Amino acid sequence: MASQNLVANGTFEVDATGWESFASGTVAASVEQAHMGAQSLKWQSGVNSFAQARMAAPGVSVLSGQSYTARVWTYRTEGVVPIQIRMVDQDGNPLTGTAATITTTNGSWVQQVINFAPPADVAAVRIGLIKASNATDIAVYLDDASIVNNSAVSAMSGGLGVMGARGMVHS
Repeated sequence: MASQNLVANGTFEVDATGWESFASGTVAASVEQAHMGAQSLKWQSGVNSFAQARMAAPGVSVLSGQSYTARVWTYRTEGVVPIQIRMVDQDGNPLTGTAATITTTNGSWVQQVINFAPPADVAAVRIGLIKASNATDIAVYLDDASIVNNSAVSAMSGGLGVMGARGMVHS
């Protein structure tokens, strides 16, 4: 049984409402690349010499003690600067144990997957991308972002959840 996607506007078919860039950079819906449909989200990180470039999804309400899976397809056209995808709280602070380095080969879509259980003091999470401080401006496209509550799926189907992070390549 499938569970409801908790991410508002994870397909970017209309616009980039709810998604934002912190410190530097921009986010916008783009027709330049798309995994499914006609558009994706383009994050242009901007040049940042002193702070991390970060972007994040709209906040998703979560329940402590529940198991969740976040998925997002990423595409890079250029650059070798490491990018991390991770879960962050509503204020943009990283959640421990939820980071995965995007190892996308330029020109390929890769599905990033993070399994997590929010701690008791976190009521909302966001999918975030973080670029280390440096003077390189890079573009990353995102598409088909989702967060699902595995505990709700397990309760409906009797299945068990798995914790961890992984990526899957799709050209």
